[in-house]
Amino acid sequence: MPSLNIKNDETHRLAASLAQLRGVSLVAAITQSVREALEREMAERDRRVSREGLADRLMAIASRTAPLMADMPDSAHAADFLYDEVGLPR
Repeated sequence: MPSLNIKNDETHRLAASLAQLRGVSLVAAITQSVREALEREMAERDRRVSREGLADRLMAIASRTAPLMADMPDSAHAADFLYDEVGLPR
């Protein structure tokens, strides 16, 4: 069975304090903490991948729709395009 030998005094002290606060063994405290940290890291990684996927999808939409916008007026004339002479939406 693999073993973990903590030779850092601060790490050992922190793990022992956490185990005492949680009312669990040193091994259980370390296992829980590593599991929680791993879950957080994986969730953050999933969020990053999701954001990147969203950016890719938005860029694909922009690429497909940009040619359709070629005949649209520039922003200075957008009101003329959107509203009639009375100010009602076209």
